[in-house]
Amino acid sequence: MARYHDVDYAQFYRLFYPSPVYVISASDGGEADALSAVWVMPASLKPPKVAIAISPERYTYKLIRRSRCFAVNKLPFRYVRQMAFLGDVSRRYQANKVEASGLHLVEGRKEGMKVLREADAVVECQVCEFVEAGDHDLIVGDVMQAYATRAFDVVWDMETHDFATYLGSVGTGDASRRVFISSRGERIETRWPRTEAVRRRERERKAMEQAVLSMRGVDVHLAAQEVAKKFGMGYLDALLILEEMRRQGAAKLTGRISSSDFA
Repeated sequence: MARYHDVDYAQFYRLFYPSPVYVISASDGGEADALSAVWVMPASLKPPKVAIAISPERYTYKLIRRSRCFAVNKLPFRYVRQMAFLGDVSRRYQANKVEASGLHLVEGRKEGMKVLREADAVVECQVCEFVEAGDHDLIVGDVMQAYATRAFDVVWDMETHDFATYLGSVGTGDASRRVFISSRGERIETRWPRTEAVRRRERERKAMEQAVLSMRGVDVHLAAQEVAKKFGMGYLDALLILEEMRRQGAAKLTGRISSSDFA
């Protein structure tokens, strides 16, 4: 056992990297969004199911909760910088996030589904279960459609399909960057975008953490009403941000979100 060393529990998830990078897309009414994710996996063969892990604070989570649908998009490595942008920027603070990334949402095969035009493969899903798993929800979906380019035929043709894997982030603050490696070994590091939308998200998160210090023991729904007024945002957006803070222990609130919040 001498060749092992202890790993900080807070960093345990990095032991699972590098992991393939996917983009999760969702839409509800006139809204659509997409975010990059690596906590994605097949969950069942018969019936076919997919599981993804997303935190409640993410705008895409809200759309999935409302529509009960999502799509898993697998893009080639040449779009790795765009995928990194989707993971770092929130639609809550930049409404044209997907367009700004340089990627394009188009109609999927299932009515109302949005997928990425640049994807080499798409799996469209109907949600069958939300499972609270700490600060993320495990979202399980029934596979409704699955399609791919000619680069896939039983297995991927690795001569024509070069996909991205995520190794993790390094550095801190403005020097923070994400490390990606292609299936062919190419390494790219992307810097955290320091746009006003990103900075505003950081500022509001810190201000909200301060605001809820005086709300110890208050139901998360009541706290969300106050936070929504104070920060001029929608009630549901405030609720989901506070829900994540409650789960992480940053807010000593009571109660929890439920399906009725998205009716």
